[in-house]
Amino acid sequence: QMIIDAGQKKIGVDHCSVCSMVYCPADPIDAAEHSKFHKQLIEVLKFPGWKKERVVQEYQEDLGRVILVLPDDAKYAKNKVEEVDQLMGREPG
Repeated sequence: QMIIDAGQKKIGVDHCSVCSMVYCPADPIDAAEHSKFHKQLIEVLKFPGWKKERVVQEYQEDLGRVILVLPDDAKYAKNKVEEVDQLMGREPG
């Protein structure tokens, strides 16, 4: 047995609907890892848009979109792609 039921509100694992990480809220290390990953995900995926973005597809239900960034695009665009790629290469949980 890894977790003792001492009247906590949350027992066992939880699934974050925002970052998709599965973690144990009762474990301080696990909860801290979730908090760190969640904040990084929100920061990297925060994207108001660019004036000259190439929209490939839009998703009305969640206001999302897919944009195309080409090798000869501005450095800020390629940097954003790299940030997202690095974050998504990590396993949540």
